Amino acid sequence: MPKDRKSAQADSIINSFMKIMFESRRQSQLMKEAVGVTAPQMGLLKMLMKRGSMTHSELSESLYLTASTISGIVDRLEREGYVNRLRAEEDRRVVKVSLTDDGKALATKVSFAILGDMKKYLHELPDHELEVFEDTLQKVLTMMADAPDGIPGVKIHKDEQLRVKS
Repeated sequence: MPKDRKSAQADSIINSFMKIMFESRRQSQLMKEAVGVTAPQMGLLKMLMKRGSMTHSELSESLYLTASTISGIVDRLEREGYVNRLRAEEDRRVVKVSLTDDGKALATKVSFAILGDMKKYLHELPDHELEVFEDTLQKVLTMMADAPDGIPGVKIHKDEQLRVKS
């Protein structure tokens, strides 16, 4: 494949990912306006509904969010009365997050329509295209995870200014 075409395809793919991220943020804002919580907050409520009480680190790993992001989400949900932090009886150093009755009611009431829609769209792809798409996404994620300096092409210096690598 000619380099110009490959570059144009890469630009198109990146643009599509940016549109998906924008739409995700837009959906999150619409959810916040409708029910008072963002999509990440609802994701945490749904995870607790599905798996029961979890530690911050378990939530972080399951939701692909940093520990500090999980702490902020739990703080907000606790203030709103949707979750509780409880010390584990078997080890008082361990703090588990669990749903309150209000949290259970909200998690039950709200569905993630965008995820259901995405699944529906993916089901419409022919099996071979879906397999190639999945394999390709996994390869890109692996390359990103294996990048020695984090995000390929971007370097965050100690002075916290974002700079493009030369």
